[in-house]
Formats: sequence, C-alpha cells, structure tokens
Amino acid sequence: RYLFGFSGSALVDAAISIDAQRSQAADIEQYLAADLVELDIDGNGAAEPLTDGLVLMRYLFGFEGEALTEWAVSADATRRSAEDIADYIQARMPSE
Repeated sequence: RYLFGFSGSALVDAAISIDAQRSQAADIEQYLAADLVELDIDGNGAAEPLTDGLVLMRYLFGFEGEALTEWAVSADATRRSAEDIADYIQARMPSE
C-alpha cells in the first residue's frame, strides 16, 4: 500500500496485527520512508509497487523460484534471479 502512495488510514486499515510494534499510520510511514531504498527489491534504483512490492508479497506468501520473479522484475533490475532476490529479502528480515 505504501508503494502505491497510500497513507493515513488507507495505509493501515485492516492491515495491522493486534500485536504490531507500529500500529499508527504515521509511525509506519516514517519507518518505511526512512529505509525506502531497502524496498528496491530488484535493485533498479526505484521502489515500485508492481515490481518490488509484488515480489515482496510473493516472497512472504512462500513463492520460490520462477514463481517469485516471473513478470515482476524490472527490465533494468540488477537482481533478477529468484535466488538473488530471496537472499536480498532474507538478509533484511528480522531475526526470530
């Protein structure tokens, strides 16, 4: 939602866990804006909803291999393979 430009209640309504560390739209917006460069999943220099956002959602749903990246990586991406993209995302995931 953030990558599509949503903010305020449109960003968070029906999308926040009851035990979230950040539950207010302003806090989430600030958090994402501070590290926007990290959301450039495919490495083309821009965080975009229909490439980076889609790949990230697919990853979080457990997609792997070609299903992770097919039709969702920018033509000018520096990270193109599912393995490179999964490694990039995994390196940024919080430790449990």
